[in-house]
Parts: sequence; structure tokens; C-alpha cells
Amino acid sequence: MRVALACDWFLKYAAAQAAGLSRAGAEVLLLCRDHAGEFGGDEDERQGALRGARDAGVSVIEAPGRLWDPAAIPVLLRRRREITRWRPQIVHVHDRVDPRAIALFPRTPASRGPRKAACRSPSSPPNSPAWSRHTSSTSAPARASPAAWAAAYFRNQSHASATRM
Repeated sequence: MRVALACDWFLKYAAAQAAGLSRAGAEVLLLCRDHAGEFGGDEDERQGALRGARDAGVSVIEAPGRLWDPAAIPVLLRRRREITRWRPQIVHVHDRVDPRAIALFPRTPASRGPRKAACRSPSSPPNSPAWSRHTSSTSAPARASPAAWAAAYFRNQSHASATRM
């Protein structure tokens, strides 16, 4: 099973999740941003988290640049080709991921009906009130374009922000 994970924040959690899936026998690809924001700018700590995933056999792909940086487009197109060649069967997108990540993932061949990505904050235990506050999901038709997926994501985030107030 080829599982692709995407995250922007909570890289420590996503890297450990990726390593665990790999140790359990899955082929895993982790897509993350190239910043050390959640590590207080400490690039060594960030690289340590990624090293743990790589040591477990996880392929790591980093999305460069700021969220809306047009200079990143050529690299993002190369990343999309890499991910498409890798052919993920399952895509798991963490909450508040860089919206460009949604456009980087191809439709999965096993998609029937709505394609769905659901995530929660790793600090909230399942079935707790915090779970429902931090859970978000994005859904678009299985044959939807990356642009339709991004639109669905933003609609969902606007709705989630309004309901969390």
C-alpha cells in the first residue's frame, strides 16, 4: 500500500506517523514545507524529525517557498510529477496543510465516489469535544481538478473557522 501524507505544521507528528506506517509495511511519502517554523526556526531539530522518517524508509518531498510565492511554481510542478509517478493509493492530508499540497496530489486510482481527506489535531484524543472542534475534512468529486479540490478546501476552512468561534 502506498500512503502519501501531507503536512505543514505538526511535522513532528507527521514524521512519526510516516515512520510508523513504513515500519508496518506501507510505502510512505511525506510532503512537507521547507520551513522550521514549528521548531522555533531550529533547522537541526526539523532535520532530526525528517531523519527519523527517512531512516524508517519514508520518501520525503519538500514544498519550497512561501504559500503564494510564484517563484516556487517550477519546483512545485516537478514535485507534482514526482508524486504522480509515485502513484499514492491513499492520501492523508493534515489539518491546515499548505493548500498547494492539495493541488500536488493526483486523483487516486481507487477513488469511487467522493475523495476525502480528514485530519485532527494530534493533541486531541478521539471522541473528545476537542476532536470535533479540531477535525476538518475536505471533499470534492473523485474526478475533480486540483483547482476544485483547493476550492473545496478553502470553503471547508471558512466554514470550520466560523463554527469554531
